[in-house]
Amino acid sequence: MTETIKGARWKSVLLLIGCLAFVALGVWLPYDGQTETVVWKWVIILFFGLGVPLAVYQLFHPASLTLDARGFTYVGVFNRQMVVAWDDVEAFKLFKPPRGPKMLVWNYRPGRGPRSALSGISRALGADAGLPGGLADSPARLLEKMSQRLAASRR
Repeated sequence: MTETIKGARWKSVLLLIGCLAFVALGVWLPYDGQTETVVWKWVIILFFGLGVPLAVYQLFHPASLTLDARGFTYVGVFNRQMVVAWDDVEAFKLFKPPRGPKMLVWNYRPGRGPRSALSGISRALGADAGLPGGLADSPARLLEKMSQRLAASRR
């Protein structure tokens, strides 16, 4: 049975509102005659201004996670795909970074999964890979669903 979990559009709306608010703050930041103020105004406007088209794109093209008998496929921003077979996964778990929300992460079985210069760093931080936030289901609910599917694939 195939199940698809879409990205939560309300999160894209919040991102859009937040980016627009900071762009407006940068535009209306008072000028006090110092070069440093002008630099910060432009940093704020450019950084959060880049978030506006990203939020609009995510609003109309939300991320998706598809679970099927073979594994799972995550399709993120600009249709970038990550396909992982259940056979390649050792275990799923929740990870709470020092800042930010919980996320679903996993370790690959020995000898499986992509290897890169960052693989060792990721493993040292606690997991080989993870799913970014933004999906309609919570990371805890995803952990439950994906752990059940992983267990079923090993029977």
